[in-house]
Amino acid sequence: MMLPNFKEKKTAQLASLIVQEAGGHYDMYRLIKLLYIVDREALKRWGSPVTFDSPYSMKSGPVLSSTYDIMKGNSKIDAPEWHRVFLPKSPHPHHTLTLKPIELYFGEMSRAEME
Repeated sequence: MMLPNFKEKKTAQLASLIVQEAGGHYDMYRLIKLLYIVDREALKRWGSPVTFDSPYSMKSGPVLSSTYDIMKGNSKIDAPEWHRVFLPKSPHPHHTLTLKPIELYFGEMSRAEME
């Protein structure tokens, strides 16, 4: 069975929803773990992940490979939605992601995924 490719737009919307709920900025290492947990829980509940990213085991635990590369700025993946919603350099501590002051859009996500 062939799985769809990584869904950058949906992943950015999910990440921005989490960061918005946290007040507009969030530690990127905590966020990458939460995104992994969301995908794992979606697989259990609905039989498919939210992001369709590839999980990768690292020394400090599992991450979503493409999402992690985008967060670190090492991605070869075009990530226009990610760059639309997150500041390139956060005014907060080193590993913090900060939302841009824009209206967020969550149209790629279902109500169940948002909950």
